[in-house]
Amino acid sequence: RCEAQVKKQNVRKWVGVIAIVLIVLYTNKINTVSATTKLPVRMNVDTSSKNQTINGTSFAIKGWSLNSSGVKQVKVYVDNVYKANATKGLVRYDINRAYPGYVNGSKSGFACTINVNTIKAGSHLVSVYSYGNNGTYQRYNTNIKINKKPVRECIESPTNNQVVTGNNFNLKGWSLNPSGVTAVAIYIDNKFIHNASYGSKIGRAH
Repeated sequence: RCEAQVKKQNVRKWVGVIAIVLIVLYTNKINTVSATTKLPVRMNVDTSSKNQTINGTSFAIKGWSLNSSGVKQVKVYVDNVYKANATKGLVRYDINRAYPGYVNGSKSGFACTINVNTIKAGSHLVSVYSYGNNGTYQRYNTNIKINKKPVRECIESPTNNQVVTGNNFNLKGWSLNPSGVTAVAIYIDNKFIHNASYGSKIGRAH
């Protein structure tokens, strides 16, 4: 009987120890979840600035993003059309000091370059999406204005309504495009004839 009481006391002792361990683990879990949920998602685009005018053939997107679970990827859209994935993980010690406690906070920077050759001149909406490892995301919108020089071309020979005799005639002229000229195609009555040679120096067209 005495031995049975001792065993019962030992069982109670271990049950108490297990209960304490479970309480500690549960408390730590609550504290961890609470600490994580208290860290809001944060992001900023440093460049291009709002309403910035773009005069070149590309523009840069640079900024930083913080997520309590870490940043998985950063995507850039122009007028809701996907353009590129930004390079993430760039060092930003200043952001880590300003907002401590985030996963990889010291490497919260991102950057990418967007080519404007396929984007029309005028005002455009740039949207940057940052996705966290936990499935959350945030969006930053900014507006830019793209300036482009107009496309120009001229046929110098033959002249308009010129009478052509013989089996051949020479076609000469020039073409300008802000993104560069890749080909000059010759059509007669909407029928493709061939591609013209281009790239010759002409001093008059500047």
